[in-house]
Amino acid sequence: MSNFIELDGTSIITVIGRNNCSSCQKLKDVLTQMDFPFIYQNMENLDQTAKMDIVNSRKRSDVKNIGLPVWIYKGKLYSGVPNKDILLNIVNN
Repeated sequence: MSNFIELDGTSIITVIGRNNCSSCQKLKDVLTQMDFPFIYQNMENLDQTAKMDIVNSRKRSDVKNIGLPVWIYKGKLYSGVPNKDILLNIVNN
C-alpha cells in the first residue's frame, strides 16, 4: 500500500481511519450505500510524512479539530461522519 495521500482535487473521496473505529466504518458504510467511490487508508499504515500532510492540510481546510475518520475530497480535508444531506451538498458543489 502506498503512503501517498491524494490532496490535489481528485473526485474520489479518500477516507483515513483505523482498525476498530466505529465512526470510520460508519462513513465507509454511508459512502457504499450512496455508491460514491472512495479509497480507504489505515492511519496505522501511513508514514510520518503522510500524517504530517494531514495535520498541515487541516489549517488550509479550516478544520479546527481532527478526529477519525478524516476524509479528503477535491483537495479539502474533512473530519468526522457527515449526514447524507451534508455529504451530498459537499460532493455536488
